Amino acid sequence: MSKFKLYFGYYLCFNWIMFVYIFFSGLIFNSDLVMQILFLQSWFSGVILFFWMIYNLIKNKNKKYKFLWFLSFCIMFIGVIFYFWFVYRENQKIKV
Repeated sequence: MSKFKLYFGYYLCFNWIMFVYIFFSGLIFNSDLVMQILFLQSWFSGVILFFWMIYNLIKNKNKKYKFLWFLSFCIMFIGVIFYFWFVYRENQKIKV
């Protein structure tokens, strides 16, 4: 079970990196269905990774630098939301 968790963690981290690459490179604007599925699947993996990290922070009470680890991951999520809300929306003229 320990190896499964390790490889699942690698899978989630790779998908999160792929999500960031697809999002910031502008490939999401490609109308290809495969790219849109990859984008949504990577986003979903990022959300799972976020909650998995929160679970491990709560479970491991003796983890060093717990607050810094959590804060850095929250900053990444806030950065993506900020980019979408203020940059992407303005460039595409999306009304929310």
